[in-house]
Amino acid sequence: MIRDGRKRKVIGAAAGCLKRLDLTDLSTPIKDVQTYLTAKYSDRFSMAWQLFEDTVGSVFAGLGYKARVTARSDDGGIDVILDGPDDRTIGVQVKRYRNSIKAAQIRELAGALVLNGLTEGVFVTTSSFQQGAEEAAKLAAARGIPVRLLDAKRFYEALKIAQSQSNHRSFQEIHGLIRPLLRRMRIQRACPD
Repeated sequence: MIRDGRKRKVIGAAAGCLKRLDLTDLSTPIKDVQTYLTAKYSDRFSMAWQLFEDTVGSVFAGLGYKARVTARSDDGGIDVILDGPDDRTIGVQVKRYRNSIKAAQIRELAGALVLNGLTEGVFVTTSSFQQGAEEAAKLAAARGIPVRLLDAKRFYEALKIAQSQSNHRSFQEIHGLIRPLLRRMRIQRACPD
């Protein structure tokens, strides 16, 4: 039987899990945004574009990259810079769009990569890519500038992977903190006073 006071806490916590997150508030913690989007990905169109850029950076960071979100303006066409394995530096273009991405936008990213001295790119969108965009990415790759395309579905998969790895790391960190305590408890049990 749950006492009245505890029951209110449990119900309040459950209601808190179901509330809408303000995706226009730039001060919203990114971990909260990731968790919310994992549950309610359809709300991605209502989020501030700046918050989406930050979220994309955090997803890549969760996948093992060092991610740097660039300036909000005058960013040279690159929204996030990733430092990856093998000293690779990757430029990311982020678009929170409902409409599909066109070939011209992929060509613009390829040009921005060249102008910024980056040799690889990723285009992340909340929508999809037109056929011409996929062909432009293949052409850029053939010219030595690979551009990977992450549409809404692929980004959602990356978001879920980063979220689960973040949760796993948190468990590992917590386990690392309590391991010495557990060892002491075993020693105390083995050697009672």
